[in-house]
Amino acid sequence: MLGDGKTPYDQDNDGDANSIGACSANFRRTNVATKLKVAYIKGKFLDVKLQHKAWDEWTDCFHVKNITLPLNPFLGFTAMTGDVSDAHEYAFAPSTFAIPKI
Repeated sequence: MLGDGKTPYDQDNDGDANSIGACSANFRRTNVATKLKVAYIKGKFLDVKLQHKAWDEWTDCFHVKNITLPLNPFLGFTAMTGDVSDAHEYAFAPSTFAIPKI
């Protein structure tokens, strides 16, 4: 979701009003740790991929073109959607920063 800092999150509809992309995957009882890879280039794209089937096999989650995130974005994790909740183990969220040569 992409929020503007003022619009409230619509929990009854799982934030559909602020959604810019989503995906779903069956990640239970797999042989690999589920991982999410996010790539972003300001004004160009936001790309999200998911590893949940096999090691280093990435499935496209969503891709958004011509997007600029806020200067101080937040990355959040949740296991709750609407009336459905589940327990998940959150391990870590490493990040890297690179300035591409244009």
